[in-house]
Amino acid sequence: MTAPSNQTAEELRREVSRLVDGWCEKRSLRALRYILMAWPSALSMTDDLLNLRKALRNVLAFAAPELDPGEADTISDAITAIDEATRRPTG
Repeated sequence: MTAPSNQTAEELRREVSRLVDGWCEKRSLRALRYILMAWPSALSMTDDLLNLRKALRNVLAFAAPELDPGEADTISDAITAIDEATRRPTG
């Protein structure tokens, strides 16, 4: 598996850390339960990104009532960034 770009990994680290910090402060246990399956992570390999993507999708699916609208948007943006970073070239 290939490594994601440093910029993508750093942006994801920053955003997910901010989300996790907020969920800790609010005691959003359901969101924490799902994200901590893949976090913290070095995000140095594609597998790391895909594990984080799965965890973020689970947060959206199972912890939605705990999320602020901005948090849901941030999660969706992170999932999109992971999708773009892990897209395999065609041809």
